Amino acid sequence: MRVVALISGGKDSCYSMQLCKQHGHDVVALANLLPEETAPDELDSFCFQTVGHQLVGAYAACTGLPLFRKRIAGTSSVQDLGYSPTDGDEVEDLYQLLAYVKDNVPGIQAVASGAIASDYQRLRVENVCSRLNLVSLAYLWHQPQRLLLRGMVESGMEAILVKVACLGLQPRKHLGRTIAALESHLLALADAYGCNVCGEGGEYETLTLDCAVFPRGRIELLESEVVYGTCDVGHLVPKAFRVVPKLGWEGAELPSDIRMVPQDYVTAPRFGRAVGGGAPQPQAAGGCAGAAAAAAPALDPLVQQAVAQTFAVQVSMCSGPEYVQLVCRAVRNKSALPSDITECDTTAALHWLLTVAQQELALLQMDLRHCLFVHLFLANMGHFQAANGVYCRHFPGRDPPSRATVQICLPHGCPVMCEFLLARAAAPALPPPPRGALPGSGAVAASPPSVIVGRYSRRVLHVQSISSWAPSCIGPYSQATSYRGLVYMAGQIPLDPPTMTLVNGDITAQVLRAMTSCEAVAVAQRTTVVGAALGLTVYLAAAV
Repeated sequence: MRVVALISGGKDSCYSMQLCKQHGHDVVALANLLPEETAPDELDSFCFQTVGHQLVGAYAACTGLPLFRKRIAGTSSVQDLGYSPTDGDEVEDLYQLLAYVKDNVPGIQAVASGAIASDYQRLRVENVCSRLNLVSLAYLWHQPQRLLLRGMVESGMEAILVKVACLGLQPRKHLGRTIAALESHLLALADAYGCNVCGEGGEYETLTLDCAVFPRGRIELLESEVVYGTCDVGHLVPKAFRVVPKLGWEGAELPSDIRMVPQDYVTAPRFGRAVGGGAPQPQAAGGCAGAAAAAAPALDPLVQQAVAQTFAVQVSMCSGPEYVQLVCRAVRNKSALPSDITECDTTAALHWLLTVAQQELALLQMDLRHCLFVHLFLANMGHFQAANGVYCRHFPGRDPPSRATVQICLPHGCPVMCEFLLARAAAPALPPPPRGALPGSGAVAASPPSVIVGRYSRRVLHVQSISSWAPSCIGPYSQATSYRGLVYMAGQIPLDPPTMTLVNGDITAQVLRAMTSCEAVAVAQRTTVVGAALGLTVYLAAAV
């Protein structure tokens, strides 16, 4: 894919570019947010690094790529984990920046970021990507920090500390030193105090002077100033630097293509697909907004009546004091003309099935927000893309439940069946937007410290970015839903997470890959499949 890389000047964003190239992507532009001219070097931002911004402009010459920059006008006004578009928030500056890049660089498909462990940062990048119909690439996400730091050092990256803010790091002693020189010290701090080796807790920030994705030149810092804060906090301000041409570029002019987003630039609101799952395209499997618009337009009363006359929804419910299990099956009426199940049949039947399910739940003073897990059974998986769009229209855009979508042999004239597990007292919890994964499911006991907040709240794990951690969502659902000590995990098929393609090999290799992804999701929920699984469902394409 053609990628724009979000760069802060730090080691993580530069290493993210390097991994993008290793996975076959084409980084064609850089994007950076910097403070207003009258603002301090270090903004009180919850999301963006601004220390060392004076030097980032040199990256255009070092890489030979256009660098798009925008000044940050907003603040961290929305400090909750979840994010919705909010005027005056700094995330809208990111939206404007990437919208401008998309308008000026043909064929941009994805955005690369250096998020490692911050859900706050990742969710905001994913929010912007979904609105701009872009894929989020986060190849550092949930990777072991010791291995990441070692990989950066081994790749020859020259990154210096430009801010320190933790016990064991001192401005006078450590600012300006490279991560290679300080690697052993950072590991010792992690062992002694539990610090994040890569600085994910704000322990330190870095500025990259040279790395593998700087083919044309490296940066030489000539002069700098240290600004001291309180309690051994300090940061470095670059005052003078130059770009030194690399081998093959000696004597050549290294032009800098730097483009500032105009202050009067305004982009109309855009609502695209969910991030992750591959290059954006109309009605892609991961595309909720686009696919839904095409596959599941709102049915007017006459059309809805025709659908109801074609399909009947058979309902079975098991209702307990705390949980409700609802099974709905759409079956062609005997009076309807028999025919092979078409994609239109599947979408119409699913729309009517979900409408009836919501009517049944309303009688219990419940709705789909109480849902913990959904089994979506299709007679033809070839209709998944269109069915996914319909499903998206009915389920909440935030905190969607976990889901497994499976093709099975349904009765004649039945294109779709759904099983819902709902909790009567489940309340919507902290945000993310929509999307999910596919066949296979399980329930896992959560180990303390629990991710559950309160007795009746429901939490979801909803990672939409493509990474090396686990497969990104390919639909409007979450990788895991936690409720009262149990983790309901979405299905996993043997997808290679960084490429989102099926792994090669026999069933052994496929099972290993799917279970590795399950374990990665479980660990992110502070539990384990190996030691805490209460039940697993395995679907095979054929008897073996």
